[in-house]
Amino acid sequence: MRHGLKISVAATRATRRSAVAAQDAANAAQKSADALMTGERAWLLVDAIAADPDFAKQGTPHFIFRVANFGKTPGFMIGAKAYVQISDEFDMPKEFGTAGL
Repeated sequence: MRHGLKISVAATRATRRSAVAAQDAANAAQKSADALMTGERAWLLVDAIAADPDFAKQGTPHFIFRVANFGKTPGFMIGAKAYVQISDEFDMPKEFGTAGL
């Protein structure tokens, strides 16, 4: 009976190691897939901004933003938001966040 118990304990340990190895492999595959998607996706970024030199004097100033795709696949711009502040001080609205500033 003891011999059967030793085999059962050894099999349980082997199964546990196998399950951990399978989970590690699944995590690595997910990371690889995520990296591939990130590298292949469209990256739409503002490439240039143009404005009339007297835009501050206009009732409603107009700006032209050029957006370029720096990614490897086609991209579609489904929304955009811009904020213009004419001031000597910098005060970013809370809805835009301050990450990277």
